[in-house]
Amino acid sequence: MLIAQISDLHLPGEGRLTYGHVDMAGALARVVAHVNALTPLPDHAIVTGDLTDSGTPEQTRQARVLLSALACPHTVLPGNHDRRRSLRAGMPPETLPAPPDQRFLHYTLDHLPLRILALDSLDEGKPGGALCRARLDWLAARLDEAPGRPTMLFLHHPPLPLGVPETDQDGFAGAEDFARLIAAHRNILRIGAGHIHLATTAQWQGVPVVTAPSLGMQLTRDFSESPPPSGFTLAAPGYLLHHLSAAGTLTSHVVMLGESEKRHEFAPNDPAAPGPDRNAG
Repeated sequence: MLIAQISDLHLPGEGRLTYGHVDMAGALARVVAHVNALTPLPDHAIVTGDLTDSGTPEQTRQARVLLSALACPHTVLPGNHDRRRSLRAGMPPETLPAPPDQRFLHYTLDHLPLRILALDSLDEGKPGGALCRARLDWLAARLDEAPGRPTMLFLHHPPLPLGVPETDQDGFAGAEDFARLIAAHRNILRIGAGHIHLATTAQWQGVPVVTAPSLGMQLTRDFSESPPPSGFTLAAPGYLLHHLSAAGTLTSHVVMLGESEKRHEFAPNDPAAPGPDRNAG
């Protein structure tokens, strides 16, 4: 089983560059084409938030059109730059399968070998994440439904600091209660998030937390006591691939589109070159 995770699109609307610098629509089109060319095609793709840069209906329509080119089924989650109302109005039900009478945009995908629980961590109007009691109760109920099934959680905000000053300062309301819930369920294989625009891996409550890169904007990491003001650098488009093997091993791969993907065969070293004659690896 193969899941593609795309995150932090920050689409600005037709004919615009995000923050005046980044062609995020072009980057998304490249990522979609790359996913569509995979063999085998992913069983599912999930977009973990910040589809839009400011939550407008125009930006949401742009996301819907570009993502509709994916050749595999796909769903989306809200990020702090999105607005629930625009996502509900602008995304088809199969792309956002949260029940219409449900306040939060979370949902379950039960038809795959790896069960997916998609969480709405949006605290609308604020940059940080939140899982309130209602959302935690929903998650607890879903986990209790299938305690023996291997499960992966997806949400926009990582529930712990990861060395990015801007997003670490945003915080995550409800993280302690979330942590206790995760620690009590051993069938959770991984938590996939976005928000920090970097590919990272951390261990939290005994579960790996992985974050996906953005499509062209890399946030600044800094581990000093007095970090500089927030900013970003341009980066190659990237995404994650989560592979569940027949043996039940879940592996997460970082895919970056900045390098040539021409395939080369391993061959003996040039006899004239120094060093041992051996293959790489």
